Amino acid sequence: MATLRLPLVRYPSVLFPGSAVTLSSSPLAAAISAALRYDSRIAVLGPVGRIAVELRLVCDQHLSDKPSGVVHGLTGDRRRLHSLAEGGEGGASISNFEPVDDDPMLSPAREERVHDEAQRARDLLERGVEQRAFSLEPSHLDDELGLGPLCDPRRRPSDFWLAGRLPLATSLRASCLASTCPLKRLCEVNDAMRLLLCNDPARFRHRLRLQVETPASDGCHGIGIGGSATPRTIVAEAPPSYAWVADNSFPHG
Repeated sequence: MATLRLPLVRYPSVLFPGSAVTLSSSPLAAAISAALRYDSRIAVLGPVGRIAVELRLVCDQHLSDKPSGVVHGLTGDRRRLHSLAEGGEGGASISNFEPVDDDPMLSPAREERVHDEAQRARDLLERGVEQRAFSLEPSHLDDELGLGPLCDPRRRPSDFWLAGRLPLATSLRASCLASTCPLKRLCEVNDAMRLLLCNDPARFRHRLRLQVETPASDGCHGIGIGGSATPRTIVAEAPPSYAWVADNSFPHG
């Protein structure tokens, strides 16, 4: 399999294909400089896993009122980190990547299920926004870059678009990014929306769970950090279940 060399950037969150993003330029200075020799492209790798997304940097003239200290880009294809190339260029880490493609030739039955899940995604999205269970707003760059209609899942559902906008835990986002089955990805994001809308979370406890992130209430409160913030509910993977064979058994032996 052919490999591709790109500057590598580690990022604290998982990005998905088909999104317009704005990142702080300070940590990316070396990679941005190196990207000029790679057709303005870098590979952004999240905190877990080996699947990155290709980010094409957008020239300033394509955007209006670009603030200083940030860089804009469009996320593209997925890339699997193959190996670190020897040496760097201008302080940037140059790495070898392999393409990541979806499984080929879905059966007619699975194609029909993908269509059905896409329709369910539209319905769940409408319900979620109406009930304020979650909010999915297009990026402010979508219109400027001509992506508006394509980035609205109510018109064209996208598993990656939804995964990038729903409040998912990092491990769940990484799992969705690495999946090569479109049906599995749609089912995952649909179940996440169902869980956020559901009054009975126990229905999903074998796979997913709601996790509440509470702002710090320690010394940060006194300096105005986290004091007025509200708890945030995210969807995370359920912990592994164990088979208990006796009352005094222990799952790890």
